[in-house]
Amino acid sequence: MNKSLVEASVQASPLTTCKRELHSINQDNGHHSWSVLKHLYQRDLDTLGTRYACLLLNISDHSHDKFHRHKHIWNRANFKVAVDGSANYLFKRHILHEADVISGDFDSIDAKLIERLQSPRKALKQAPVAGKKDGEQTPSVPKMPQLVETPCQKETDFTKAIRVVQGFKPDIQYFFALYHSDGSRLDHIFGIVNTLHIIKKDIFLLNVQSNTLSWLLQSGNHTILKPQGQELCSLVPFTGPTEVRTQGLRYNLHTTSTMSFGGMISTSNFCHNQKDRILVDTNRELLWSIDIEDQNKQSHQRV
Repeated sequence: MNKSLVEASVQASPLTTCKRELHSINQDNGHHSWSVLKHLYQRDLDTLGTRYACLLLNISDHSHDKFHRHKHIWNRANFKVAVDGSANYLFKRHILHEADVISGDFDSIDAKLIERLQSPRKALKQAPVAGKKDGEQTPSVPKMPQLVETPCQKETDFTKAIRVVQGFKPDIQYFFALYHSDGSRLDHIFGIVNTLHIIKKDIFLLNVQSNTLSWLLQSGNHTILKPQGQELCSLVPFTGPTEVRTQGLRYNLHTTSTMSFGGMISTSNFCHNQKDRILVDTNRELLWSIDIEDQNKQSHQRV
């Protein structure tokens, strides 16, 4: 941490470095600027000059209403992946054709669905022909997603799915992973977080149950742009004792208080109500999370 937060924020103004990117890095001082929150609230991901993939990790009928609130992220993605059992949900909703790929070890996907997709003749039967009248030609059948089985058990389906995307679309810049978690499987959460540490890319995790957005901050200075609001947030280190300084939080962190498991971690913190950006200076990787539910409600009211 060579520069103070104030100095870094002046030299790397997010208004000039972020432009239409979700994440930009100032080439002079390495300062990171994040505008992903503002673009999510404005629902303008498709107008960015970037390409992103969307992965559905465990979306099911139980999470339909929650997922539907964020389906615009899926709809506007340049590449779409249904990870294992999420394909069951897409099939039941007659939107399986929207996925480009179904990947995983296939321990959760319906075996009959795999059989359909492996047989082109049977796969055609899954396409609905809604609204067809007598005398009309049958609509063209949507293209079905490609099956990519990833049986290796040394990595999670999520980690392997990111690698699948990179193989198909190496120009993808960002990844949005939508998942549903009520906290009942803590091991799954740790597996998801571990993927962020394995794949050193801009991967944004959205828990559709809690409307919490999370991503990994690398060591260095960061400016996180956001609308003004008192969102619940947290900063959690996973790789060892971490020195952190922040501005814009109710409970700001200082380097005199090192964070680590077995010591202090910053959970149940809040963004300052009148601040439109959070400044973070860290010497190690941090998992940053922020609750976006209230802001989404305000956004809908403004539309």
